[in-house]
Amino acid sequence: MTEPELVPAESTTLQAELNRIIKVLPEYQWTLDDGVLNFLPKYYMPSPLDITISEFKVENIPVIDAYNQLFDKPEVENGFTRLGLHEPAVQLVFGGDPPPDIKGHKSAKPEPKRITLNMQHVTLREALNAIVRADGRKAWLLSVYSCEGNSTYQRALVN
Repeated sequence: MTEPELVPAESTTLQAELNRIIKVLPEYQWTLDDGVLNFLPKYYMPSPLDITISEFKVENIPVIDAYNQLFDKPEVENGFTRLGLHEPAVQLVFGGDPPPDIKGHKSAKPEPKRITLNMQHVTLREALNAIVRADGRKAWLLSVYSCEGNSTYQRALVN
């Protein structure tokens, strides 16, 4: 069986294309949260995105540091544990602009965007959305995999 060919529409909107996708994948839904697009499974309960965080406060720090601090919060770590989720034992992650000694020339790195957030009684999803909204260019990804009773998750913050 061959996979269907994806053909972009000539003239359409993002909303129309998202609606077209969920007709093909009805187990998903999409929402907008104050300008941040969320594309989520409808029936994944309980969802790690619903983990409650009593307070998330960062002041004038790089976006990636805010993102890492969020996942380092005991409430988030305990929430993943309570759901039986853990990060894979081995992760190989690489990519991006090679350092100057590999490329053969030095390039000035732009100063990372710094953000300030002060949130109380939010879900992990709301905090993630606030981080990417404050950055204006990044997206968050959270994938959950289950196989033979072993459940893992992977997370990423991407441009």
